Amino acid sequence: MSQQTSQNVLPIASISPPKHRLRSDIGDLEDLKASMKERGLIYPILVRKVEDKYEVVAGHRRYVAAVELGL
Repeated sequence: MSQQTSQNVLPIASISPPKHRLRSDIGDLEDLKASMKERGLIYPILVRKVEDKYEVVAGHRRYVAAVELGL
């Protein structure tokens, strides 16, 4: 069985945090935000389609940092 994947750039407003967070504490994001300011988003945030929005599957810390940076 093969899976198709695609990479798209989505507006951050169309993405919501995961309903069932695996981490209760995401820790300090300052280093991550500094890296994202300097280099951009190196590893993508993985999402899945849920109704008319997208939900974070992997990359919750990157998602929160991106929201805080206004990306």
